Amino acid sequence: MGTTLKDIAEYCGVSSATVSMIINGKSGRISDDTIRRVEDAVRHLGYTPNIAARSMVTKQSKTIGLTIPDISDYFFSELAKGVGDEADEHGYDLLIGNTGSKLDKEKEYIQVFQGRSVDGIIFAPLNSCEENDLFQGLQKKHYPFVTIERYIKDQVPGVFMKNFQGAYDLTRLMIEKGHRKIAFITGPLCTASASQRLSGYKAACRSMNIAVDEQLIFSGDFSYESGNRVGMEFFDERECTATAILASNNRMALGFYEEILSHGLSVPEDLSIAGIGGARFYPVLNPKITTIDMPIYDLGREAAKLLFHLLKGEEIKKRAVEFNLNVLDQGSIRDLNTLR
Repeated sequence: MGTTLKDIAEYCGVSSATVSMIINGKSGRISDDTIRRVEDAVRHLGYTPNIAARSMVTKQSKTIGLTIPDISDYFFSELAKGVGDEADEHGYDLLIGNTGSKLDKEKEYIQVFQGRSVDGIIFAPLNSCEENDLFQGLQKKHYPFVTIERYIKDQVPGVFMKNFQGAYDLTRLMIEKGHRKIAFITGPLCTASASQRLSGYKAACRSMNIAVDEQLIFSGDFSYESGNRVGMEFFDERECTATAILASNNRMALGFYEEILSHGLSVPEDLSIAGIGGARFYPVLNPKITTIDMPIYDLGREAAKLLFHLLKGEEIKKRAVEFNLNVLDQGSIRDLNTLR
């Protein structure tokens, strides 16, 4: 049997109520010497708080949940780090549910989190087609939750990136460097982020009086494999005259990049490429892929801040927090103007 509050109280010669107040941070009127003796006893006796019992009394588990589609992916591991660091500063633990981009798995984790009495949940992008009714049950119960890059009705608090502007700026950079035939690899267009990035690409083309060629738009799903597949399709289409490729995220850009290299071609001399952020690149790539610098860690921290505002019952004046995206030119887009 583990060490109890009573064991610590007897060890220190104080009441169990005094030990409980010190452990729960309510030691305002207790002497520093008593606090020190109890804290030493906690370490010496190896006391571990009974979270379930504490949550029954305080109505708080001091734990929040986070669902992510792939913990091995840099974007989501960095996101989780941001959420976790903010949780630490508030004295909370973090439970992570790895959904594999499956809606059913995410629903299971909602049940798991609620079964463990987590105080609130943060939902990261699912990277697949999602249904808003996933959250209706939580809303009816007034259960605190926040989304990251997921657009839900009824103004659920969330953090978002300016995806349209990021794609627009990166497309404009390619055009300003003399490219007129720019192929685009979409993400799953049932997701808001992928749809916004495609819209940004099209708007940039039109702003420079370049007709959008639907034959240059390829379907992807945000995975490395889909970028590689699109690369194969691209090179199989002998009439494709694109001089540059813009992928809706970096994983697809990397998959396409490696297909370029497999054909004995060079970046950017033979074909230019860029990606709209979201993954760390292998250091051996030369040049690295021009991209959008995403504040992934900050997204995680800001989402956690929003959730803690909800948990404290505080009013959230700005329910949608948007982050600007900046172009990071790393030399993978050739300047065709120098050839004229």
